[in-house]
Amino acid sequence: MVTERAVILVVDDSESKRYILGSWLRRTGYLVVEAATGGEALLRLAERPPDLAVLDVHLPDMSGIEVCRRIKGDRVSAAVPVLHVSAIAVDSADRSAGLDEGADAYLVDPIEPKEFLATVGALLRQSRRFAEEHRIAHTLQRSLLPAGLPDLPGLRVAARYHASADHAEIGGDFFDAFDTPAGDAVLVIGDVQGHSLAAAVIMAELRYSLRAYAFDGQEPRAVVERLNRLMLAHHPESTATVCVVVLPPDRSSATVVNAGHLPPLLVGRDGVRYWNGGAGVLLGIEAPPPEADSISLDPGARLLLFTDGLVERRSSPLTETMAAFADSVEAAHRAPGARATAGGPLDPARLPIQDLADGLIAAADESDDDVALVAFETTADRS
Repeated sequence: MVTERAVILVVDDSESKRYILGSWLRRTGYLVVEAATGGEALLRLAERPPDLAVLDVHLPDMSGIEVCRRIKGDRVSAAVPVLHVSAIAVDSADRSAGLDEGADAYLVDPIEPKEFLATVGALLRQSRRFAEEHRIAHTLQRSLLPAGLPDLPGLRVAARYHASADHAEIGGDFFDAFDTPAGDAVLVIGDVQGHSLAAAVIMAELRYSLRAYAFDGQEPRAVVERLNRLMLAHHPESTATVCVVVLPPDRSSATVVNAGHLPPLLVGRDGVRYWNGGAGVLLGIEAPPPEADSISLDPGARLLLFTDGLVERRSSPLTETMAAFADSVEAAHRAPGARATAGGPLDPARLPIQDLADGLIAAADESDDDVALVAFETTADRS
C-alpha cells in the first residue's frame, strides 16, 4: 500500500518497456517520470532527484551502470535508490557488477509485476528509514552541543556546526566556549574518533568533564591531562583530539594546549598563520600532556578553531588543503582590490566574524565529514 506518492524515474530506451513499467507503478499510486537515455535521465535528476530510479543497464548513449555511478557520486542524488533491470545483462557477473557499482537491487527480465513492485516498495522503505535515522542522529548530536554561546566580555565569538549528509550515524566533532568563575574565557574544539553513538557519548563526556575541570580552576595543561586519564580509564579503545585555548580576563593573551588537533589559525593585521605551539599527542595515548604555549593578542586579533572536515579533501594532501584554507581566509580579510598589495596589512574588521563563520561553513557543504568551527576575536573593550 502506497501512503505517499513517491516519484519514480524510469529509464529505458524501449518505449514499450517504459510503458509497461510505468503502468505498473502508476496503478500502484506512484508518480512516474520517464527518460529514454542516460543523458536525459541525468537531466531529470538534476531538475529534481526522484525517490527512486529504475535503470535499464543497456542505454543508447551510456550504460545504466555509468548512470548509476554518477547518481551515487553526486551528493544531491547519492541517497536515491537505484534498481537495475535488464533483459540482456542477466548472468551473475552482470548482476554483481551492477551491485558493486552502487545499485541497490538488480532484476532481470522477464520481471513479474509483483516482484518488481515489491522490490520498489522495499527500496523506498529502506530509503525513508535511512533518511529518518539520519535526521534523528543529527538531532541527537546537536542536542549534545551547546545550544548557544554566552556573552564573553572582550570577545566576539561565532560557532558553527555542519553535519555531513553522508553519515547516518552520529559524529564526534564538538566545540565549546564559556567563561570560568575567575573570568578566563575558554574556547574548545575537539573530535572523537569514528561515527557512532559511542563516539557521541564520549564527545559529551569530554565536553562536560572539560568544563568541570576548568571551572575547578585547573590550568589548560592539567585539564588536558585529566581528559587523557579519563579516556585511558573509561574508553581505552578510543582516541580523540582536543584543542583548548584560554584567555585571561583582560584578553591580552592566549594560551593553547593542543592534544593532536589541527592547529588554530591566527588572523592578525600582519597576516595569517597557523599556531603550532602547545601541540602534543592525542587523547587516549599514554603520554605526557602537551606543554602550554602562550602568545600576546592585539585588539581585533582573530583565532579560528576547526575540525578536519573543514579542510580535509580526498583529492589532495592535508598540507595542501590547509595551505589553501589559510590563503582563502587571508583573501577574505583583504579589502576589495587589494590584490596588488598582497603581503600588506590585513583588515579583520572589514569582515564581521559572524559573516566569516557563515562563509566558512557554507564552503564546508562539499565536505564528506562533519565540521565544527569556533571563531573569535578580541575587542577593544577589554576589562
